[in-house]
Amino acid sequence: MVRAGKASGDLVAPMLFAPDLFYADLKSPIADMRNSNLGKMEGPPSAVAGLFIGAHINFGEGLRWVHLDIAAPAECGDRGTGYGPALFSSLLGKYTNVPMLNQ
Repeated sequence: MVRAGKASGDLVAPMLFAPDLFYADLKSPIADMRNSNLGKMEGPPSAVAGLFIGAHINFGEGLRWVHLDIAAPAECGDRGTGYGPALFSSLLGKYTNVPMLNQ
């Protein structure tokens, strides 16, 4: 992922992912789990979406997965920044037969 970010110019950095430490942030008194936590949290707010997705795929056991939290860099004010498409092309291009994406 970091290499794809460098190749595309859409830089990324790994985020903390520790389900065993922060899963309690998704506990809900009403539902099976919360999909966000706007109150007191033990873990970083940026990790909540990754935990939520991870919980639905057994935390990636037996498969490779990634969650890209790109909402913040994808917009500036009321305009889009263009962040994301180049990163996805760089990341996924090597898994396709499209020559332009395999660069």
